[in-house]
Amino acid sequence: AAAEAPDRPPPRVVAGLPIAIVDDADAARDQATRMLNAYTAIPTYQRILARGDAEHPVDVALIGDEAHVLRRLRAFAEAGATDLCAAPMGLGPDGEATKRRTLEWLASLTPAL
Repeated sequence: AAAEAPDRPPPRVVAGLPIAIVDDADAARDQATRMLNAYTAIPTYQRILARGDAEHPVDVALIGDEAHVLRRLRAFAEAGATDLCAAPMGLGPDGEATKRRTLEWLASLTPAL
């Protein structure tokens, strides 16, 4: 209700998501599952996951090719996310190359400042 007051700006909703642009999504998801397993023991993450239909942190990770990740980003925007806090993941045989590819792709989506 406070956000709807005439003197208040619309609220910002930040989606913090692990993201990796990869060619082999299945292998990358398997790797990400192992990397993110530790988060399943953290009470804060348990509460966050319990609020939705995700069972594991990898379920909210955006892992796939550019078209797949863009569709997922649009779904978050349609659900009300206004800002993205992307956490590029180094997945695949060359993690640094994946991070670089992901960062370059994300940068291509943003308007020039």
